Amino acid sequence: MRSIRRILLASAAVLLAIPARADTITLRTGATYEGRLVEQSRSLVVFDALIHGIQQRLEFRPYEVRTIVRGPVPAGLDEPSEAAESPGPADDPAPGPDQLQDGGPHGGDDEADEQTEYLRIPARGPVGETLTAAGVRDALDYAERRDIRHIVFQIDSPGGLVYEAVALAALLEERRDDFTFHAVVEKEALSAATVLVASSRHVYVTDQARVGAAVSFGRDVSSGSAEVDQKLNSAWSAQLQTLASTNDHEPLLFRAMVVPEAMVYAETLPDGATVFHPDDPRRDGTGSATLVDGPSTILTLTADEMIRYGIARAAPDDLDALGSLAGIPGWADAGNFGARAMTRVAEQRARIEREYARLSRELNASIDRAKKADPRTQVDLVYYPETGVLTPETRSRWQKACRAAHGAWSTVRINLDKLDRLDQQAVRSGALHLRTNQSDWIEDARKTCREHMDWIRANTNARTIDEIS
Repeated sequence: MRSIRRILLASAAVLLAIPARADTITLRTGATYEGRLVEQSRSLVVFDALIHGIQQRLEFRPYEVRTIVRGPVPAGLDEPSEAAESPGPADDPAPGPDQLQDGGPHGGDDEADEQTEYLRIPARGPVGETLTAAGVRDALDYAERRDIRHIVFQIDSPGGLVYEAVALAALLEERRDDFTFHAVVEKEALSAATVLVASSRHVYVTDQARVGAAVSFGRDVSSGSAEVDQKLNSAWSAQLQTLASTNDHEPLLFRAMVVPEAMVYAETLPDGATVFHPDDPRRDGTGSATLVDGPSTILTLTADEMIRYGIARAAPDDLDALGSLAGIPGWADAGNFGARAMTRVAEQRARIEREYARLSRELNASIDRAKKADPRTQVDLVYYPETGVLTPETRSRWQKACRAAHGAWSTVRINLDKLDRLDQQAVRSGALHLRTNQSDWIEDARKTCREHMDWIRANTNARTIDEIS
């Protein structure tokens, strides 16, 4: 299979065809290719080059290109197709080299970089715990400051929280014009972790890799059993398909990873290409189509299937070899900041979770103490039968018990406020699942606290037995 370098499109602009001439294209990395410019637009540059005697089609984002120089067509290049020779629309002329140089987010550099740095981001462990959108965001911000444009996700995750995957999807979609994402599936990218595969332009898999099983489950509170969350599943499926399609991956395969009833058939065409169908294309029961996933299973693809269906290539033993596979010269590791960013956020969430557990225990204990301090259980009410007036000793003991109970419930309120502040920390760190698990019973506790404190204030200064409600 020819090695084809494909970079994420910056927009949905229509490609403008350029008449076939000879070119030399120079990238901002310093790489130079000789060949023929095939197509050029404000979002994409397509170039046919001879590399080691083999014609290869390369695709670049405009801001990656420094200059284009026209020259003789090298021998050995195939003639362009009729579509490639037709001129582009007159009302949207293709940008020239000067426009390409200034049009990208890093246009105007005078010196070519000697290296193309990539940042490793470990994407290992449960989504929402060690694999977080907040950690990835910190790593991407660092890469942008360093002008690093290639991100390599090292994936080994069983999945996890769908809301975290949705946050990851939104983040990667937002930053897709700033970076080229690469995914290396070391062992598994299951459930919520499939979002990293769908979001990556270049995907690589080891022999033991598995990708899929991304159905979203909710929990039936009456039975305790896990059930497919149909509403969330539908939205999650649509988002995953959109990401896959944007990165030239087959969206039907990703849909079948989420929707249990989805079917996918693979049909091999006479030219050897594979196309996919949501139902059986064999009208007469014959043909080359095969069932990839049936209506009662959730699709999980093996490494061989990922490669066969054109989603991935075999992963090299060393990440430094990815550059040559993707046709990127000067490929160099930018360091370990990605791992530090992921670890820092994971440790922060772990601290918040431990603090939740500690404060929850403290809150429950303070509520128990406050309930036991109820003045009605602590003071024998002695009063004069004729008037119902409390004896002086009783009233003194009653007021003292009310003040003690008020103090106990004030401690409960302080603990509730601490949990509220911890909720805010959880939201800032993106750990919404921690906050959500606490909200209902905290509200019940706050209501109970408020009712008891109101009662104490209303009864502390009671003079008669009838005034105590």
